[in-house]
Amino acid sequence: QLCRDGSARLVLWNALRMPDGGILVSGRDVTEERRAQEQERLLTRIIEGSPAVMWRWGIGPGAVVSLVSENVRQWGYQPDDFLSGRLDFVHLVHPDDVDVAMACMAQAALPGIDHYRGTYRVRKADGSWLWIDERTTIVRDAEGVLVAVIAGTPVAGSLRFEPDGHDVAVFRVTFSEGVAPPPPLV
Repeated sequence: QLCRDGSARLVLWNALRMPDGGILVSGRDVTEERRAQEQERLLTRIIEGSPAVMWRWGIGPGAVVSLVSENVRQWGYQPDDFLSGRLDFVHLVHPDDVDVAMACMAQAALPGIDHYRGTYRVRKADGSWLWIDERTTIVRDAEGVLVAVIAGTPVAGSLRFEPDGHDVAVFRVTFSEGVAPPPPLV
């Protein structure tokens, strides 16, 4: 539909035959809805074509994964493994990294924390370990109440960690705006 100002709008038209033989026609502007759908399709293609796996968790006791991108398959899992609750992401974290990972996640509930980042290992379905570089965004409602956690977990496979004399690799997390870079390549 061409508007007076020269802009184009996408309109969904509906027609209904009335009992008296007349026709009632109504239109609804769906331009923004279609733009949002196209943007979502584009973002999905970008995510699915990358090594990053996207997650969305609810908050509180019994919180479940409400979204996991299809490309979790690259780790040997199906999205439904997590969406159904059969698998819990935290059980995939390497035993040497789980305490630090949980402490970092707990920080997400603190006021003023909007982002955090952590590098740690997760177990793939074949039993091998994969380094990931988690980048998490905290979602709050208008009153500032924590409602969800959205995480992107790009594979950090090209990173090698200097053990500093320990068997446990470095686990780094930075909160809020100042997100530190990953550990240097060795």
